[in-house]
Amino acid sequence: MTCRADETNVADQTVHLRSWVTPGDVPAEYPKIKIWQAARATSAAPAYFQRLTCDLNELVDVPEGTVNGTVSFIDGGMVENNPVLELMSEAILTYGPKRKVGCIVSLGTGIPAKLVFSKGALPVGDVISMLTNSEKPVRKAQSLSLPLPLNGVPKFFRFNLSAPAVGDSTVDGKMMVKSLLQKVKPYSEGSEKDAKLNYAELFKKMDDWRNLTALRTMTEDWIKKTARPELEKCVGMLTAKDWQEKTMLVAA
Repeated sequence: MTCRADETNVADQTVHLRSWVTPGDVPAEYPKIKIWQAARATSAAPAYFQRLTCDLNELVDVPEGTVNGTVSFIDGGMVENNPVLELMSEAILTYGPKRKVGCIVSLGTGIPAKLVFSKGALPVGDVISMLTNSEKPVRKAQSLSLPLPLNGVPKFFRFNLSAPAVGDSTVDGKMMVKSLLQKVKPYSEGSEKDAKLNYAELFKKMDDWRNLTALRTMTEDWIKKTARPELEKCVGMLTAKDWQEKTMLVAA
């Protein structure tokens, strides 16, 4: 999923780049887009990468020269940072409203920032955190999943290694990352210097392959202490004998 980043009169700028055929009443969006273009479009986070700009003639299924101009894309996370609601809608469009939904799994990949509203203008970083908050759609998806066939059966599972799950719920994301990285030798060697690292530098350290073991250990501890009951229920839904008759949805 990506987002239009050019001038358009379309209110919803979200774009679905599909690798499957949708029913006739769902128009294909840019069906001729190449795999590398789709990868660039869906990962073009404005803070890190330049937007992808393409010639419209290369993307739409019409005779060459019929359309003119270009279209630009940025990461869809700017409008749908958690695609679980879009995924649920897509399942209904693809399989129809009567298809049973056996399990919906939402995998959290971020740490919610702790926001404090003041009387003055919000910093740009706080505004971006609000726009890209991936936790807000979770509550909606949880309630909307109940009336889906199988009606009334709890089928939504959310797994996210976040601050409340590993200790003090008053700790914000930045403090949690520091706490995590202090368990890693490359981080703790320069504790005084590293204490002054900004948020972006902290997350660069999280991407360091040398820290994967510590991250995995922390995740396993979180599952044991917090998520095991939900995880076992989820596994039961995914491995049910009649799983072939149901739709299983996973959003990350």
